[in-house]
Amino acid sequence: MKRGELSKALALLWAFIFIVYAAPALAQPITVTTSADESDDPWTDCQPPGTNDCSLREAIFVANFNWASGDVIVFAPSLDGATITLSTALGGLWIGNDSDTMIDASTLATGITINANGIAIPLSLNSDQITIQGPITIRNAGAGGAAIALNPGADAALLQGVTVTNNAGAGIYLNGVNNVTILNSSISSNYAEGVVVRDSSDVSIEDSTVSNNGQNGLSSGVFIFGTSNTIRLFNNIIEDNGGNGITVIEDFATDQAPTDIMIQQNTIRRNGFTAVDGVGIQIAGAVTYVDIIGCDIYQNAAQGILVERTPFGSDGPQFVKITIDNNIVPPRPSYIYSNRQEGVLIRDAGTRKQRRAAQRDWR
Repeated sequence: MKRGELSKALALLWAFIFIVYAAPALAQPITVTTSADESDDPWTDCQPPGTNDCSLREAIFVANFNWASGDVIVFAPSLDGATITLSTALGGLWIGNDSDTMIDASTLATGITINANGIAIPLSLNSDQITIQGPITIRNAGAGGAAIALNPGADAALLQGVTVTNNAGAGIYLNGVNNVTILNSSISSNYAEGVVVRDSSDVSIEDSTVSNNGQNGLSSGVFIFGTSNTIRLFNNIIEDNGGNGITVIEDFATDQAPTDIMIQQNTIRRNGFTAVDGVGIQIAGAVTYVDIIGCDIYQNAAQGILVERTPFGSDGPQFVKITIDNNIVPPRPSYIYSNRQEGVLIRDAGTRKQRRAAQRDWR
C-alpha cells in the first residue's frame, strides 16, 4: 500500500473509532418479567440482559436514571393478562428525569392491568415525549387524585390504547402541559371527571370513549378550564357521565378562561343524573372561540348546549359557533335533539354566539 493510501486508511480508521466512542449509547429495550411490584435491585434485574426478575417499577427506575433517552419498556409474553398490584409502601409509579420513554404493551393480546391498590396517583408523567402504549388498564386509584397525572414538563406525551376505569378520583389529569394526545383509549366509571385539562395547550383527545364518569353525580366527562388553549376533541363518544358531557369553563379563582376549543364529530349523549348537572356541552365564563362541528348531541338530562356567563364569571363566552363539518362528504351538520331541556340555551349579559346555517332539530 502506498504511503498516501495508508494515510487515508488510518484517517478513516480514526474517524470510525471517534464516531463509535463519541456517539451516545443506544437505548435497549427493558423487559418486565414479573408482575410483582418490587424495587430491590433494578440495575441487576433490568439492565440488559437482566436476571429475569425485572418489575415494572424497576424498569421505570432504570429508564429514569440510566442517562439514556429513548428507553422502551416492554413486557415478557408470559405476562399477557397479568395484574400488577402496586405496593402502598412504594407508592405510585413516577416517570421522569429522562425524555422519550415508552411503555409498550402492544405485543400483548390481552395486555397488562395496573391495580393502584388505593394509591391516589398511581402513574405520574414528569418529563417530555413519554408514550404509554396499551393495552394497559389502570384501576382502583384512591380518592383525591387521578389514575394518570401529566405534570408540568410532560410535554409531547402520547396515551394510546389505555383504559382508565373504576378509580376513586379523576381518570386522566393534564396540568400545565403542551402537545398531548390521547388516542383509542377508554376512560370510564371514575368517581370524578374522566379527563381534566387545566392550563394546557395543543391537546387532542381522539377516537376515545369517555363514559360513566362523575359517579359523584357532579363531575363531567371532559372538564377544560384555566388558560387551556387549542384543545381538540375529535370523534369521541362521551356518554352516561354523571355531570355534563363536556365542560369548558373559566377558572373563577384566577379569571383565566380557555380559548380556541374545537369539538368535532363527537357523540355526546345521556349525560347527567339530574337536570341540574347534565348538559351535553356547557360553555361558561369568559371562554372564547369554541367551534362545535358536526356533533350528535342528544338525550342529555339538561340542555344539549348551554352558553352562559354564570354569576362568578368575569364575562360571558364569546365567539361560540355551531357549524357544518365541511371536511367530510357529504358535509355534516350538528344534530341536537331529544334533550330534556332546551337544545341550545344562551343566557346572561355579556354572552355572544355565532350560529351558522343548516343546523337541525334545535329542540
